[in-house]
Amino acid sequence: MSKEVFSHRYTGDDRLNRIFADRFRLPVWLQRLHAAQTGLPDPRTTARRTTPLRVLARDLTLLAGFSALAGGMASLAGITTFGGLAAAGVSGLATLGVVGRLRRLVVGHTHEASHWMISKFYRQHGVEKDRARQLNEAILDLGSALTLTRNGQDYRAKHRKHHEEPIVGTLMDPDGMDLHAWGLWAGRKITSLPRALLVTALDPVWHLGMIASRLRSNFAAGSWQRRALALPALAFVTGSAFILPLQVWLMAIGLPWTVGYNIAALLQVVTEHPYAQKEGGKDHASHAARNWMRVPVELMPDPALKGLARLKAWTRWLVRMALIHVPTRLAVLDGPMIAHGWHHMAWPTGHAFSDWWETARRELEARHAGDLPPEAATRVLFGLPEAIGLQEIEFRKDPDRR
Repeated sequence: MSKEVFSHRYTGDDRLNRIFADRFRLPVWLQRLHAAQTGLPDPRTTARRTTPLRVLARDLTLLAGFSALAGGMASLAGITTFGGLAAAGVSGLATLGVVGRLRRLVVGHTHEASHWMISKFYRQHGVEKDRARQLNEAILDLGSALTLTRNGQDYRAKHRKHHEEPIVGTLMDPDGMDLHAWGLWAGRKITSLPRALLVTALDPVWHLGMIASRLRSNFAAGSWQRRALALPALAFVTGSAFILPLQVWLMAIGLPWTVGYNIAALLQVVTEHPYAQKEGGKDHASHAARNWMRVPVELMPDPALKGLARLKAWTRWLVRMALIHVPTRLAVLDGPMIAHGWHHMAWPTGHAFSDWWETARRELEARHAGDLPPEAATRVLFGLPEAIGLQEIEFRKDPDRR
């Protein structure tokens, strides 16, 4: 295959080409790891055939696996000094994996079901209309109940406005309302967004408010069937605390379902669009400017570097990958969330699709084929650090002079 995947016709093609050029420098087995980390498949390859229910089954299996690994390693952490440190590290990464699978159940399965994507997929594959609708609503309820997050009907009602082009990124955007309520908005005198996010993430009052809101939507709103569906999840999360050793429960269940989930949601929302806009997009170009792709990767050092410069560059690369991009890929940037901008741009540009788990592939295919209006291409960012930096610029602007 040619190493130049994209034609440089679109905004972001240069960065995507550099990401793929890095991949092609690696051995085949590491190329697969690079593809998994970036969430970007080669658009010249064919997607594996699957279905929404199979994707759900895989994610539930991964959720159970990460949880078991987190708990198992936590139980081994105190055995020996070196082995204990290694076990604690693996347990921490697995805990992030649990958070990520919980988030995928919401921002993936529940989110797409709120758009009727599961129903549309099965209708396109010959399933009778009522049956397809039942499957869609079952996933909508299961994903939100298992995670003890906003019930599916509340989610659908609130999320609908997030896709109205005139308000995306503004204070009328439901996600914008959340950020404003959390004190993260233009005019709030934010001099350092990373510091503001850290303060929020460490604020017990904020976490209690988030958890209270989640429980209220599960048990004080929605149908009685939906309320009943959340009871086993609540019993599992709370009841297991009386059965499992404390460190096992915290790493496998307690932290991921509570503060871990909240922090991942915070990082996802604050970086998904450039917020604090006074008005939404009016055409492809302005709408694209309110969206972006967030690829959790650091570009590999120049192969021409030698000696100490090479050592420093690779050390920096390893540190940033290990401490920033791998953890955020595990916990925050699920595959479709990496290309979340395409979730907003595909339909206005005539590129509708129903296999939501292939969101990134569908965007890369449109770029590779050259059938995307040039003004509709979004920026490509290198993960959360760059998105947070750009968001800080937006928040520091004078709201009266935007």
